[in-house]
This record gives sequence, C-alpha cells and structure tokens, in this order.
Amino acid sequence: MTKIKIDRQSDLNIGTAGHVDHGKCVSPSTTIYTSVYGPIEIGRLWDWVAGGANRIGLPGGYEELLDIPIEVYSFDPARGALDLRLGYLYRQFYQGVLYRIRFSSGAVVELSPRHPLPLVSHYGVRWVGAAGVKVGDEVLAADDYEAGARIHRDSIVDIDVAPYNGYIFDLVVPGTHTFLGGGPPVVLHNTTIIEGLTGIWTSSHSEELRRGITIRIGYADMPIFRLEGPGGEELYWSRPEYEGYGNPELLRIVSFVDCPGHESLMANMLSGAAVMDGAMLVIAANEDVPRPQTKEHTMALQILGVKNVVVVQNKIDLVSKQEAIENYEKIRDFLSTTMYADAPIIPVSAVHRVNLPYLVEALYKYIPIPKRDLTKPFRMFIIRSFDINKPGEPVDRLKGGVIGGSILQGKVSVGDEIEIAPGYIYSEDGQIKYERLYTEVISIRTRYTSLKEAYGGGLIGIQTDLDPYLTKSDGLVGSVAGEPDKLPPVLYEFDMEVELFKYVVGTDETILVKDLARGDRLRLNIGPAVTLGLVTDISREYVHIRLVRPVVAGPGWRVAIAAQVNNLWRLVGVGTVK
Repeated sequence: MTKIKIDRQSDLNIGTAGHVDHGKCVSPSTTIYTSVYGPIEIGRLWDWVAGGANRIGLPGGYEELLDIPIEVYSFDPARGALDLRLGYLYRQFYQGVLYRIRFSSGAVVELSPRHPLPLVSHYGVRWVGAAGVKVGDEVLAADDYEAGARIHRDSIVDIDVAPYNGYIFDLVVPGTHTFLGGGPPVVLHNTTIIEGLTGIWTSSHSEELRRGITIRIGYADMPIFRLEGPGGEELYWSRPEYEGYGNPELLRIVSFVDCPGHESLMANMLSGAAVMDGAMLVIAANEDVPRPQTKEHTMALQILGVKNVVVVQNKIDLVSKQEAIENYEKIRDFLSTTMYADAPIIPVSAVHRVNLPYLVEALYKYIPIPKRDLTKPFRMFIIRSFDINKPGEPVDRLKGGVIGGSILQGKVSVGDEIEIAPGYIYSEDGQIKYERLYTEVISIRTRYTSLKEAYGGGLIGIQTDLDPYLTKSDGLVGSVAGEPDKLPPVLYEFDMEVELFKYVVGTDETILVKDLARGDRLRLNIGPAVTLGLVTDISREYVHIRLVRPVVAGPGWRVAIAAQVNNLWRLVGVGTVK
C-alpha cells in the first residue's frame, strides 16, 4: 500500500453525528482474552487497571483508560487467524436490556442490543446485532485464544433478555475491530464509519499527541483523491490506489471531527459542531427512524448553522433490500422536516466497505470549502489541550503545553504571540475566577506535517511555551485563542434572546418544553464552551443568565440551551447573545 505524503493542512472540517457506532457494550461478567491477564471478566479487569491518573472521568459516567497497554486477542479476517491488538477500554452507566446468549460449546456472552456477532451462512459472514440473532444461528468462534487456535463455528442454543441497570463496557480494537469474548471464546465486533474511510480510529492518536487526550472529540484527517478507470470513468477514494483505477489526483484534505454519539455526551457533540464546516449524519438501516439521538444531533447541527450535510445510511448489510429501501424512505421523510430535505443519502456498509467510494464522492461534491478571510485577526476555538511530555522527562527537555482546535478567521505563524481567554479558570474564596494567558507559538502541526503558518480549515495543534500543567487533560478546552486584545469579552453574565422549541429534543416520548422561569438552571453551549447558567431575570425581549464558569462570547453568538428532563440534559431551545 502506498504511503500517503501530505505537506499541507486540511481544507475543512467535517463533523460526524448520529449513529456513529460508539457504545457496543458487554456486561461486567463477560470474559475477554488478554495477553497479560489471560481470560478475565471485563469488569474485573477494569477494577484492576482503572486507578489513579490513568482514569479520566467524562460527562454521564463515561470514562477512558489512557496509556495502559491492554493487549487483547483479536480475529484478523484478512489472515483468517488470531492476532494480538491494543484495545481501548471504556465504561458507561446503562439502563436497558442485555442479551445473554449461550452457545453449544458452553460459551456465554452478555451484550447490549446492537453489539454485533459474526453470523456464518452459505453466503459468508455478516455481522448482526445481538437483538437480531436467534437460536440455531452459527457464529465464528475459537477453540483457544493463543497462536495456533482454530477458528470454527459455534451455534446459539439459548437467548435470554433481561433488564439491566449498571455499568457496561465497550472494548474498541482498532484495525481488526474484533475481540474474543465468552468462554470458550466467541468472536465479537466493533467498528466505526470513520475508520472504514480513513483507517484511523478517531480516539487514538500518534504517540506525540496521545497523552492526556480524552474521547471528548476525536479526529482523523482524510485526503480525497480522484482516480481514473480504464474507460475514463472517475472514482473518488481516500487513498491514491483502488483496484482497476489509476492516475490519482489529490483534490482535497478534510478533517473529521468525530463526536461520541451517546446521549450523555451531547455537550461534546455541540462543542465539535462549533468548528464544523459540514457534517456527515449517520443513521443505521436496521433501526427506527428517527431515533432520539438522530433528532437531537440534527437539531444541534441546525442550531449551530451547519448548512452542508451528507447523510449516511449505514449497516445495509444487516437488512434485506426491501427493508433498506423502506428505511431510506423513512430517512427522507424525516429530513423533509429539517433544513436538510435535499441532502444526499448514501447507503453503505462500513464493515464490508460497500459504497464507501460513493460516500467520499458525496463529501467532496456536497461540502464545499468555505471562504476564509485571512485579513481578520486570528481566532481559534480550543476543543482539546494536552501535555505531550512523558513521565520522568528531564526538566531541560520539557515541552510547552499544546492546544488543539480549528481556526475560525485570520492566520497564525510560528513566533506569534497569542492570547487565550478565559484561560486559566480557578476557585478562590468560593468564587470562580479566571486569568487570561499570553503565550508564544512554538510550533504548529497537523496530523501529517509541521507548518510555519496555519489558517482556517482542518484541526491543528499549536505548541506553546505555557506550563503543560495548564493544558493537560483538556484543561483549556472551551477557551478561545486569538490575537492579543482582539478577542470578544469574557462574560460571567449576559442577556440573550431565546427561542424555545415546542417539544423536548432527544426523548422517546413527546414532552412539551416548559417556559423558562427565574431560578431555572440550564446547560449552555457557546462556541467551544460548555457551562451552567442560572436564569436571574426574564422580559419579553431577553433572558438574563448568570454563569457558573465564565465564557468568551460576543453579540450574535449562538447558544444551545438544554434543561434537565428526567435527570438528563435535553435540548429545549436556542439563544442569541445580545
């Protein structure tokens, strides 16, 4: 495979929203197979290794283990053999049902409804969610878990569905997307659309950038090539080679902003949407349309003014042709109620790489590069920040903290002085205070290359001379970087015009949105920032908000408003800073 060499930054950001295939989970008692601990219940493994600084808490009880080598045994379909892979382990609180599936070998797995199993038939292997299998189905299994193990078929003999209220675990294995679960082992699966397109799992990063990054917002860069077929026909793909096609021409580079799709991580989706030039809305072909998550993410894209959207109908391999057509029509009906009524819908199977070139073509043709004004003062939303130093690094080799994000206007060069606001937020005498930061740009990087100068388009990392303590673990996420003394004000309170929706967004049931009242507590997304606000005054023209944490915002900035509904934050309206 040709190694891609790209010597410039990305041209634009494409966000992913909807059913992006995060959260295929197993119960704590499900056995997985590791190189260090051998066969071990996944909940017990978590208890052993999830401690101290290696444990990062996220909204909604979602957590990531960082820098812990959890090598798991995986089935490599290309070689038809077992392989050792580095897996990334997540834990999430869940209320719903689990499928307890028992096999003829005695293997037992407990899976969330959409966790796929590899069903085997005369037509090959297809991945089907736990909710879609039945007694008598055969799946791929192994008679052992180390080198030389034999892959064979194992049949389902019993399925029990039971309510569950507690923690479940998501094990993501980049590359093969498979791991072994149950005892004796059965092959289980995970994958994402972005990995299918780019070969990059968006929650993993180069060793230089990985330390301290959480899964709040993942990213991957993808070049778009146009290739020529033997009859002159064109094909669009993410690599410079495709069987039967040649003469590759690099057209564009895009950065995917991959936002976790779990409902409790909606705030992160909104933060990512703040830097999107377009979006890819993913809807599963084997599920009802629209799911609450689909409605909520679509509404968020509209609130933040994302105009260009490509819709992906994923998992067509899990349904019949007629079911795929019916699902397609439901998607089209749903889109007709939004500003994306004319958006293209591309049916794909990410697992089997079906129609992905057509998806790449649609991303190229329907999401144009926006015009950039390089004459305006530099401004960038910070959506991640981290420390790139390794533990025990000698003092004379320490590097300054890194901020990551997307440039909204202007440009920045190595050697420039920049301001970061609100900057360092801290508590003193019971009051939340902030300190603006001023720093020098030491270096600028994209995924592929170092830059002397950067402008709007794609996600970039800026190494500064800041103390890395300030940037570690996303410490500066929500701040805005820019030319000194040219940023909008830092606000502890502000007035905003409010437009409430008729119904709460993101719930299965229909719930009317209540009018705002003094004393209401709201979650607000403003630019890259997520903060809590208290309604202190209301008039016909505005609502006055006092914030728990200060934010940078100027007149006309859009605000996504969420209120607590059934103990979860749900979108209820949109505001505009006055």
